[in-house]
Amino acid sequence: MSYEVLVRATDARRAWSVIQPLICPRDAREAKMCVDAMSAIVECDVVDGERVTGAVVRQKSKWRHGALISGTSVTTTAIETDAENLRATFDVDTENGDERVSTLRCYRGSTDVRRVDDDKLAIRMRGEARIARASGFTGKLIRDVMLGAMRSQMKSSLVDLGRALGSGESVSA
Repeated sequence: MSYEVLVRATDARRAWSVIQPLICPRDAREAKMCVDAMSAIVECDVVDGERVTGAVVRQKSKWRHGALISGTSVTTTAIETDAENLRATFDVDTENGDERVSTLRCYRGSTDVRRVDDDKLAIRMRGEARIARASGFTGKLIRDVMLGAMRSQMKSSLVDLGRALGSGESVSA
């Protein structure tokens, strides 16, 4: 799954400094900014923000429920910034969940900022999920609901990031 939003050109590093606290908070202040700015996130706590390149974040999204993740998930984030890359990677750990009732086994994704042309920057979110094998009508329905929820969260997050930069345009797949 991959979606992106185009925003008016600005310095890519300045854009990154605006969106990085929203997608990868490293302290309590940035966690509050994340909850305030990101419509899909209803709770966010930084569990371990000591590392300079990333943090362990506990988040709860408004689409999360027991059928997707039963228990608490922890997201480990890492930030790559160099001359070419402005990227945050995510690894959602659901090992505390009850696999008998939840469908999401793991989720790995990334958000990056790149220049498209002189007038536009692209913020792209990609994600890959491993889900339980659907057996029966109910399992397939839950799987489809989960995939729809993940798509909705990515799209709404990109809209929020575009809004934070003051110039969000349409989200495309």
